[in-house]
Amino acid sequence: MTLTLGSVSASPAIGWSLVHFLWQGTVLALALTAALKISERNSANLRYLLCCVTMAGMALCPVLTWTNIAFWVSNRSTIERTHSAFAGEYSAQGAEYSQIQYGSKELIDWTDRHMTAILLLWSIGVLLASARLVASLAAAKRLSASSVNPAPDRLQSLADQLAPRLKLAFSVRLVVSSQVTTPVVVGWRRPVVILPSSSLAGLSQQEEESILAHELAHIRRRDYLVNLIQTAVEAVLFYHPAIWWVSRQIRREREHCCDDLALNVSGSPLVYARALTTLEEQRSPAKPELSIGAYGGDLSMRIKRLLEPDQRLSLGRTTSISLASLAVLTLGTLAMLSISAADRVNAQASEAGNQQKSAVISATNQHRRPDMSCTFYDRKNLTHPGVCEASGAASGVFYCRQTDGDRLREIQSGCEWKVQRLRDWERQQPHSKQ
Repeated sequence: MTLTLGSVSASPAIGWSLVHFLWQGTVLALALTAALKISERNSANLRYLLCCVTMAGMALCPVLTWTNIAFWVSNRSTIERTHSAFAGEYSAQGAEYSQIQYGSKELIDWTDRHMTAILLLWSIGVLLASARLVASLAAAKRLSASSVNPAPDRLQSLADQLAPRLKLAFSVRLVVSSQVTTPVVVGWRRPVVILPSSSLAGLSQQEEESILAHELAHIRRRDYLVNLIQTAVEAVLFYHPAIWWVSRQIRREREHCCDDLALNVSGSPLVYARALTTLEEQRSPAKPELSIGAYGGDLSMRIKRLLEPDQRLSLGRTTSISLASLAVLTLGTLAMLSISAADRVNAQASEAGNQQKSAVISATNQHRRPDMSCTFYDRKNLTHPGVCEASGAASGVFYCRQTDGDRLREIQSGCEWKVQRLRDWERQQPHSKQ
């Protein structure tokens, strides 16, 4: 994904990385859509893994693009020399390529001109999203630290019995708070399950067990930490709709994964579905964004999934081959589109750089007398220093005159353009002597 920038400074590099993520994120989202379709009858863990890998790929795309931009800038002269070695091969196609590139050139020019505004808007968006993230973290911390009391011994004992069955190596503390109406999990280093003051009133013991199993499943899977990272990626790449769509898929599949673990513990889909329905009736719309709980996801879809006969398939050979082929196709598409973008943008940057370099050289040489030196070869094929000059005859013969020894002259075609350049330079001098 070697792209370019208008200058060596970091701002254009960041800007171009964000701009090119628009199509990179779209390609990855389309690939995830196909992958979820292929694996729709497989486990929720597989689909959750596919969503998380896609989110990680989206987070890496701008970083890799920025890295390649920096590489291109640092090796610009070498790359330009390599490209110039093949210039003759493509010279016949120059006019056609210019026609193809015209539209993208206008888009690149427009982006370069508005790069400052693009970065400003992105920075404002990141600041607002980061403020929202910090506020949610603070709300989650307040929720776990204020107005909480230890949960009833009966529920704490039930959670301690469930922990080994869910392969949790530590005991999870349960607390009760009047600020929640459904159970939530807060924290990842020292996670806490916060229960409503009603202490799951209206639920049978088996239903309480299934709900607590769901919360402990979130802790076992480190979902709070994953959700925190996921929210941070949303804050940086907020401008792309694909980020929000992938995040919704992650949260939906996360709940499905915990539902499966809770169902393995309770063993009764009907009991667990009844418990979820009761929780939904008690659910409060006000909740910290970073808290994790059994209320997440589409409740009707979750209940339908629980009550349907289990027809989920293991990861078979056909599915594996299909997903592997899709991954190769996606990476190949990203590579080809990146190379195409690099060729167009870098070619324009090289052209602009060469024009700027030529202008600097021209301005420098405007006040410097052209070099008229040449090499004179005698009869023994020995070389002597010489200077180019015109014969003065109408035939327009140009010589290299030896400046040492016998001071002889020989015709050299290379002296013609040097003499012409000298004449042009003399005409440009306001006080030159003709």
